[in-house]
Amino acid sequence: MMNTRDLHSIPDVQASADMRRLAIDQVGVKAIRHPMKIQEKAC
Repeated sequence: MMNTRDLHSIPDVQASADMRRLAIDQVGVKAIRHPMKIQEKAC
């Protein structure tokens, strides 16, 4: 289990600048499938 001290030592990579200077043409997520349980009402 991580404590507060551990969280402060992990770098926030998403918030850092991207030094690669790559152009982004598209962003997004597609074709995601989620498992689902359907409970039928007993008659």
